Amino acid sequence: MTTAAITIALAAAAGFGLAAPRVARRIPPQLGTWLISAGAVVSAASAMAALALPAAVVVGQFPLLAREGEWSGAALHRHAFTEPGVGAVALVAMLAATVAVLLASRRHAADLRSAYRLSRSLSAASGPLVVLPGGPPDAVALPGRPGRVVMGESLTSALTADERRVLFAHEHAHLEHGHHWHRVAVHLAAAAIPLLVPLRAAIVQTTERWADEDAAARLGDRRLIAATLARAALLSRSGRPAHELAFAAGSVTERAAALLASPSRPRPLPMAALAVLPVAAAVAAAVLTMDTDHVFDLAKRVYELGGGS
Repeated sequence: MTTAAITIALAAAAGFGLAAPRVARRIPPQLGTWLISAGAVVSAASAMAALALPAAVVVGQFPLLAREGEWSGAALHRHAFTEPGVGAVALVAMLAATVAVLLASRRHAADLRSAYRLSRSLSAASGPLVVLPGGPPDAVALPGRPGRVVMGESLTSALTADERRVLFAHEHAHLEHGHHWHRVAVHLAAAAIPLLVPLRAAIVQTTERWADEDAAARLGDRRLIAATLARAALLSRSGRPAHELAFAAGSVTERAAALLASPSRPRPLPMAALAVLPVAAAVAAAVLTMDTDHVFDLAKRVYELGGGS
């Protein structure tokens, strides 16, 4: 049963990674963003717990740890709740996941620090919009205190006044709704559990569509938003964005089509069916937690009765 719980947690994470992008395309992007980011975090945390708990039983058998913890390592070995070898594989996988998360966290933390420093260095007199003289045809939502929208002069000079308002509204929506936090959460989850990697592209698309819809709601012209998207995409440089936290264009064709169609509506049944997957992963992790507590309690009782470590 316990090995089955590990399998369920990992399979649920894999299923969520595959199904979430498809469901997110069919619902309002705000809901899609929250569904992907929250589901990714729950799925990754549950899958990591499913690996960490049997790994803890293996590590707990080390004599030094058994003595310090005052439990019987021999009892842990006899009553391990997984088949032989499963705990060792889980330990290796957990170590790899931990290293991956630490490296990804370090990279994203450096990006955020860089963004905040850059935001502080920009002139306060410029307000929320900063136009870089001679800058490239790019627009960046730069997180910070305060966050700023940064555009290159070559982009703003090529756009009409209405198009500049569209672009500012779009980029400002990224800052207002903290889209960079959703993206960081999904990237860390995918670093820990590679089964969630498909969500990286999906969270980019949902946050971009959310910003599109926010701009459309503010300006009241969906066709103008779609046309500006296409024009800005043609003007922007190809290749690496000007800053690590620049918001990628995503699929402009798909986004423009969404703007020219009627706004998406919530779909309770697909959303509920998708939400079952991270919940299943969390339940599996809870089962493993209870099994782990039971085994360690038994090992402690054996130790107290003089069964050795």
